[in-house]
Amino acid sequence: MNRVWTVAKLNNYISGLIEDDPAFQSQVVVEGNVSLGPKGYSRFSHIYFTLIDPDDPSPDYQKAKLSCAMWKSTVARGGLTYDMKNGDNIRVTGRLEGYGPRS
Repeated sequence: MNRVWTVAKLNNYISGLIEDDPAFQSQVVVEGNVSLGPKGYSRFSHIYFTLIDPDDPSPDYQKAKLSCAMWKSTVARGGLTYDMKNGDNIRVTGRLEGYGPRS
C-alpha cells in the first residue's frame, strides 16, 4: 500500500531535500513569464506571482509553474525596478524554499 502523506509532512520532506542539495545552497536564477493573477499586485505589500515556462506549448493550465513571493522589504529596497505585467519574460534571483509550517 502507498504511504499517505499530509500536506505539511510532504512539504517538509521536499523542503528538506531542497535545503540539503548543494545546488540550492545559494541563490538561484529562474527565467519565466509572469502571471500575476486577477488582482495584480501593489508596491506597498508583498508581491505574489507565478512564473510559467515561456517555451512550453501546452495550454496554460498544464504548463510548469513556480509560485514566487517578493517580500515587502525587498520591494522597498528597490528589488522591483519596473511595473510587472502578465506575460513579461523575467529572470528572478532568490532562494528556493518550500512553504508551510515546519514540524
